Amino acid sequence: KYNFLPKDQTKHFRSFLCDPLVSQWERFSRVRIMSQVKNLKMLRVLAILSFDVASQSCYLKSPLRYVGKFIHLRCLRLRGRRINLPYSLGNLKCLETLDLSSSDVAKIPNVLWKLERLRYLYLPKDGWGPQGKLRLSKQLEILESFLNFLFYPEDVCKLLNLRSFKAEVHENL
Repeated sequence: KYNFLPKDQTKHFRSFLCDPLVSQWERFSRVRIMSQVKNLKMLRVLAILSFDVASQSCYLKSPLRYVGKFIHLRCLRLRGRRINLPYSLGNLKCLETLDLSSSDVAKIPNVLWKLERLRYLYLPKDGWGPQGKLRLSKQLEILESFLNFLFYPEDVCKLLNLRSFKAEVHENL
């Protein structure tokens, strides 16, 4: 049995990593640990690398609902199935890296343009979709797995700081 540290001892944590290298038998304690993420108000890095924990389809409530409260977050890395990012993602004004590259399917709300410090955007390679077309943050330096039918193509022309760009182009829309 694993007991998470008391709230007063964890409130200043800067990084939190949930790794899937835990056996299936320990799934309950892993989910219990993730329920404590909401208390980590000073997080700079949050990496949830477990399919069961990151996904909204998890049999318990997903910790992603708390993402918008981590106003100091700089890096968010998620790997899971059927990840539905909340609209509160737009509250993360300090977010610099959003990495969904190892996710199977993700739904992204149209709030990326609000993330003024977002520099690195790694999207799932396939099987993802926004809720409507997405607008991009103008500060992007790296954009991977861009799909032309899910974004406004004219936004790419406005990315003056872009250093790396990987796209999959479908019919000219």
